[in-house]
Amino acid sequence: MSTENDEEVSFEDIFNTSMGDIHEPHIFPQGTWTLKITNGKLTKGTIAGGPSSQANFSLIPVEPKDDVAPAELEAVGDWRELRGFHRIPVFTKADRWNIVTFLKKLGIEFGDSDKLGAKVAEAKGYMFNAYVEHGVNKKDPERPFVNFKNIQVA
Repeated sequence: MSTENDEEVSFEDIFNTSMGDIHEPHIFPQGTWTLKITNGKLTKGTIAGGPSSQANFSLIPVEPKDDVAPAELEAVGDWRELRGFHRIPVFTKADRWNIVTFLKKLGIEFGDSDKLGAKVAEAKGYMFNAYVEHGVNKKDPERPFVNFKNIQVA
């Protein structure tokens, strides 16, 4: 499945977009979904003045399960156009284990000399089931955070 949402957008394309062509994207309705990873990468930055890193996994929906409310699905229109991200923050060396745990749930195997960054990238194409839960966004209460819980291999 390929849509225009899957294409990379250049810096020039962003600046040349007409305001009338920009619409707030829908978020995943709550419930269980089968999701596919379209990209996995490690990024680094800062938070609260200190260093931080995270594993970022770009997600597309494969299918909603029976516990996703039909009315919520209808409200988003074509659910195949939904996009999401699963982020695993890393603030300490011990936090790396959270990434390993997620990758193992996907069925990715590890050898002692494998590099974590390469394994994160290897996640592209893997599918998993997860329960989508909406969390409170204190900065924008109208737009809740989307959290992926109870992750299991699809």
